[in-house]
Amino acid sequence: MAAVEIQESSLQITLQLNGRFNITNCNVLREALEQVIAKKQDRIVIDCRQLQEIDSSAIAELVKTTRSVIGKKKMFLSGVNEEIMKTFKVVGLHTFFKMV
Repeated sequence: MAAVEIQESSLQITLQLNGRFNITNCNVLREALEQVIAKKQDRIVIDCRQLQEIDSSAIAELVKTTRSVIGKKKMFLSGVNEEIMKTFKVVGLHTFFKMV
C-alpha cells in the first residue's frame, strides 16, 4: 500500500510518502507531485520517514519532477532511511537530490 499526504503552509508544501512505491502504484506519487508543482509555494519537501520501499519507476518520477522544477522551485528529500539511501547511492542519485 502506498499513500501520499500533502501538507501546505505559506512557505512550503510537504509530501509525506507512506508505504511502498513501485510500478503498480507510482501513479499515486506522480499525481501528487503534479499537484504540488502547480501550487504557488516555491519550496517542496518530500518527507520519506514513512517510506518503506521505492523502486526504479517511483524514483524516475522523483527525478523527472526534480528536473522539471530546477530554476523554478526548490525540492528537497527529508528523512531518507538507510536502505533507500543505499539505493540512491548505487544509482548515483544521492548527490542529485537535495537532502534536508
